[in-house]
Amino acid sequence: MATRTITYTQCDGCLRSTLDDEIEIVSTKAVPRPFSPPKTVALCADCVEAEKYYCRLCDRVHTDDNPCDPQLREIERAEAYAKEMIR
Repeated sequence: MATRTITYTQCDGCLRSTLDDEIEIVSTKAVPRPFSPPKTVALCADCVEAEKYYCRLCDRVHTDDNPCDPQLREIERAEAYAKEMIR
């Protein structure tokens, strides 16, 4: 009995795969993560057109309607407070 291996890529933005859907993966890059191996992020043409990107803060792909904005503002506020305390 023969074994067949099927290789496919899944878009990290919309979670569609090249196995079931007619999509083209146009952007692939390895992003470093602390305390774990690098993650390969693949985006299809539709997600690149929608300007989705990998966010290192939440370790996900999203658009500029950034769900991480409150956390980023809190980090900036804490850094500014730390700089003020050093003076």
